[in-house]
Amino acid sequence: PEVEVTGMMRREDAMYHTVLPGFPPTDDNLRAWIPRSGAVKQDAERAVPSVNQAMTKIDTHGGNGIFEATVSIDKRLQGDPWNVAASVLGGRSQAKVCTVVDDEIDIYDPQQVSWAFNTRVQPQRDIYLFPTMVGAPLDPSGPNRQSQQMAIDATVPLDEDHDGYCRQDDGLADCKRPRVYDITDEPLPRSDPGTVLREQLVETYFS
Repeated sequence: PEVEVTGMMRREDAMYHTVLPGFPPTDDNLRAWIPRSGAVKQDAERAVPSVNQAMTKIDTHGGNGIFEATVSIDKRLQGDPWNVAASVLGGRSQAKVCTVVDDEIDIYDPQQVSWAFNTRVQPQRDIYLFPTMVGAPLDPSGPNRQSQQMAIDATVPLDEDHDGYCRQDDGLADCKRPRVYDITDEPLPRSDPGTVLREQLVETYFS
């Protein structure tokens, strides 16, 4: 869409407040975060259609809305994470690092992303360093508008048992563990005060 401005009005002695970049997160970083996250998702979908979530990291614990991209996918082939990372790092977002996780990981929860990295990544196998590529212009560590980049595959290998990587936490999905559910009219096991006996329930119906 195009917008044509025909005139502007202001009050007397008006003050114009512009967006001033600084140590993130600032207004400037937040303004860029949404479109750059959208660019990451579009670039990732060009490589793999089964993209679940995508964003660039920005919060009070780090991230400037540009350099760190995270993508969750439903991995169909072992090489999917590398295709996604290469597409994102070579795309329009100007990301410096791209981490790819399985789709049961909530990329908006830094704890879950960190847990996936800590439990699913072997550096020699799952981290790839790209040589100098076109990068963000405000990266002082590399040549002008250039940067080395890094891809991280924090997904479970397809030839390994996914259950071994599951976290016993209700906050995560069931790690794609296949289930067969039966409908039953039996009452739930309860203690005398009426509290559901969770361990007995899991053992009876889900083990």
